[in-house]
Amino acid sequence: MRILIVSSHYDDETLSAGGTIAKFIKEGHEVFVNIVTASNYTSYNGEILRDKYESEIEGINGLKKLGVKIYKVKNLGYETKKVPFDSTLIEIINRSIDNIKPNLIITQHLSSSHQDHVNTAKSVMAAARYQKNVWMFEPTYPDKMHNVPFHPIIYVDISDTFNLKLESLKEHVSQYKKYPYWNTLIVSLAQLRGIENKCLYAECFEPIKMEYKI
Repeated sequence: MRILIVSSHYDDETLSAGGTIAKFIKEGHEVFVNIVTASNYTSYNGEILRDKYESEIEGINGLKKLGVKIYKVKNLGYETKKVPFDSTLIEIINRSIDNIKPNLIITQHLSSSHQDHVNTAKSVMAAARYQKNVWMFEPTYPDKMHNVPFHPIIYVDISDTFNLKLESLKEHVSQYKKYPYWNTLIVSLAQLRGIENKCLYAECFEPIKMEYKI
């Protein structure tokens, strides 16, 4: 199976789907990753919290920890905080879909409070309109601050790959300075979803489209 992950920034995909990505790869599936932005970050007062070089190094190293082949990672080069919902981005994602021919696409959820995440999700939905399987991954705090609900429908047992997810996140050194509570948040959410799924750790997804085969 071929899986395409479309994420706004380096780290989004690991926070919400890192254990699932590692599990897919361990099971022999091909995982391709499109990162929409350069993923650097500057605050409103001009303070640089993560530059382009840091974000690239941290992001690539993190994906490698999950088992993703670097030649299967593509950065679309959009400016952080300025991802549009327009025909250009839709067609870029559409081209990736046509080239990769994925069996499953996973992207951001519409409940996000971050404009990059929302516009990425909307762009994928438009580009993937003819695809059979499209999932959205669960947003995490502080991203999950919107009145659009996330519905945890698909559960993936990541008990065997959860440590790889944590190792991957450790590569995002600059982000830990911004979010020192990351580990507590990620462990707690994975445990909650695991309890709901009768396993140790789990990740959840909401399907937009899902083919059912008898």
